[in-house]
Amino acid sequence: MVAEASRLDTALRAHGDLKLVAYMMAGHPNRKRSLEIGKKLATSGIAALEIGIPFSDPLADGPVIQHAGQVALEHGMTVGAALELAAGIAAEGGCTDDLYQPDPLPCPAAVRG
Repeated sequence: MVAEASRLDTALRAHGDLKLVAYMMAGHPNRKRSLEIGKKLATSGIAALEIGIPFSDPLADGPVIQHAGQVALEHGMTVGAALELAAGIAAEGGCTDDLYQPDPLPCPAAVRG
């Protein structure tokens, strides 16, 4: 895990001062659109992409993320489907690393849920 954090740190500090870490909820507003959005984000020059995995009791999340998660769950998003979505985003390329998956995603990604 240290090596991945070091790669993320390097990505966040490389080529200038300002870096954007984007967040998206897997499966929101639906699986197809979520994949399209993720691919666009991955190739947009962001430093990292955090992909949220929806779950049924998101007490620590604010109302916007809670709602996005609920919509994603209603559209059938699961942990496995979220990881498949992340792999689909990875196929697009664009960045270099991944935080929590053994295979590289297109940019440093934190898949949480």
